[in-house]
Amino acid sequence: MELRTQYWLSIGLAGVLLLLVIANVFFYQGNVGRQAEVNNRQALIQQASQLEGLNREILQALAGFSVGQGDKQGDKQIGQMLETLGIKVTPTPANPAQPTPPAGAKPK
Repeated sequence: MELRTQYWLSIGLAGVLLLLVIANVFFYQGNVGRQAEVNNRQALIQQASQLEGLNREILQALAGFSVGQGDKQGDKQIGQMLETLGIKVTPTPANPAQPTPPAGAKPK
């Protein structure tokens, strides 16, 4: 009788272990997929940070074209496009009569 109990107990334990192995494989595959997704997002973030300086220079050039320089008139279409993107362009005078104080300075 004891051998029969040990036999069924070992069969049940083997079944449970087989289910655990299958669950482990399933979770491993899910983790591999998620790691690939995280790596792709990380690469995208890294590329975006590298292009930030270039984007800033392009925006400054577009702002310069929208304002105009010297006796040249600015391009109103570029100015309108920047406004639709939420970018406000304020021209700075070439020779200001009174220099503006730094951002954190208090006027006297």
